Amino acid sequence: MRGDLPLSVTQVYCWAYAEDSNDRAPEVFPPKLGSEGLKQTVERLQQMGTRVVSYVNAFFWDSDTESYYIENAEQGAVRLETGEVQFMGYSGQRIATMCPGPALWRDKLTEVCKELVGRYRVDGIYLDFLTVHGMDCFNPEHGHPLGGGNYWTKSVRELYGHIRHELKQINPEVILTGERTAEYVIDLLDAPLSQETVGATPMFQAVYHGYALAYGGQTNNSEPHSLGRWWLMGNQNGWNQTEPGLAKALNGDPEYQDRVQHAQYYVKLLRCHYHFGQPYLAYGEMLRPPRIDGDLPTVTGQTGYGSYTVPVVEGSARRAPDGSVGVFFLNYDKEQSHEFSWTVDLREGAGWGRHTRLKLCQWTEERGLEYVEEVPGGRLTRRATIEPWGLIALRIEVIK
Repeated sequence: MRGDLPLSVTQVYCWAYAEDSNDRAPEVFPPKLGSEGLKQTVERLQQMGTRVVSYVNAFFWDSDTESYYIENAEQGAVRLETGEVQFMGYSGQRIATMCPGPALWRDKLTEVCKELVGRYRVDGIYLDFLTVHGMDCFNPEHGHPLGGGNYWTKSVRELYGHIRHELKQINPEVILTGERTAEYVIDLLDAPLSQETVGATPMFQAVYHGYALAYGGQTNNSEPHSLGRWWLMGNQNGWNQTEPGLAKALNGDPEYQDRVQHAQYYVKLLRCHYHFGQPYLAYGEMLRPPRIDGDLPTVTGQTGYGSYTVPVVEGSARRAPDGSVGVFFLNYDKEQSHEFSWTVDLREGAGWGRHTRLKLCQWTEERGLEYVEEVPGGRLTRRATIEPWGLIALRIEVIK
C-alpha cells in the first residue's frame, strides 16, 4: 500500500494449511495461521481499508484425502466415456475433477465458502477453474445428458447462483468472482479475472462494461502497451503476476532495478485511476474513441489469440454517471515524445451541439484537476504532445 493508493481488494492465496492450493482440496481447514490467526489477519487488512477475497479451488477433490472416501467424492466426479473418473496430476497429486451438476459438489463448495464468509469474515470468494474448464461428463448418476450439451454451463450457473444466495444471507455485500470472462455467468460474478490483454478491438469491454468489471491483465507482462491498454479500455489493473517484482523495484531491490520505469508507469496509471479516472474508466459508458492523427509508429503485442498492432499513442473516451466526459491518451513509446491531433464528436457521445458551452480541464499528478479553456460542443479537435510513457487525462463538462 502506498500513501495515496489504498489497497481496496486483496485476493488471498495459500491461506489453507496445505502447501499448495490444489493439495488436499477441498479440505482447507484449519487455516495455516490457525483459526484465530486468520480471523485476526483478515480483521487487520479490513482495518487498513481493504476487502479480503479468499481463493477457493472450485474444481478439484484430492483423492488422498479422508473426505474423498468418507463423503464418496467419486459419486460427484467427472467420468470419462469409459466410466473411469477423470483425474489430473496438478502439484504431483492425483486429483479428481468434479462435475458442477450433482448436489454433492455444490453442497461441498457451499460449505467451504460459508465457513470463510461466516466464521472468518472474509469479504468475498474467488472460485477458481470452474467457469472456463468445461468437460464432457459421462456419469449416469448426475441426471444431466451424457457427454456434450449445455449441461455444464447450466450447472455452473446453478452452482454459482446457489453459493451467491447462501453467502448473501451472511453478508449482503459479499463479493463473488471467478476465473476468466464468460457471458453465461456475467450476472452472478461481481468481477471476472481475465488473464489476457485487450486486442485490437475491445469487444468485451464495449458490450459488457456496464455489467462486468474485469480485472487482471496479461500475465507476466508489464510492458506499457499491455498494462496501459488494459487500463485505457476500462479494466481494473491488478493480478497479472508482475506486481511483486514491480513493488520490489520501487523499494530498491537490486535484482529488480531494470523494472523501476515499469513500476513507476504502473503507479502512474493506478494513481490517475484512483484520484481522477474512476468515474470514467470504472463506472463510465464507453464512447467512440478519439480520432488520433499524426506521424505515429506502431507497437505489436501478443495475446493468447494472436498478435495485435496499434499506434503507440492511443486514446479512449467515456461518459461518467454525472454526465461529464473523460478523454484519456497513453504513449506506449519508451523513448520518444509524440505530437498528434485528436478529435472527439461530443454531439454523438454526449449530445452536446456546437452551441453548448463546455469547460475543458486536465488532471495531472502534480497539480490535480486544472481548468484549461472554454470549448464548444460538436466536433472538438485539439493538438497535443505526449511524453515517453506519458498519460493525458482530460475532463469535459457543461458550463452551468
